[in-house]
Amino acid sequence: MSKLIAYLVVILGVLIASYHPKEVEAIIGFDAFNNVRMMMREMEAGFERVIRVLQSL
Repeated sequence: MSKLIAYLVVILGVLIASYHPKEVEAIIGFDAFNNVRMMMREMEAGFERVIRVLQSL
């Protein structure tokens, strides 16, 4: 039962962190989502390149 509660607390923490990243940053003292944002920008740029190539065909 205690493992289940621990897992639920972790899942709840991840959900809260994903919806309120600035509050989490204030609590832990650094931007934990910087790498995720950088990866998303890179993926978006790659997707835009693919779209441009497909449109030029």
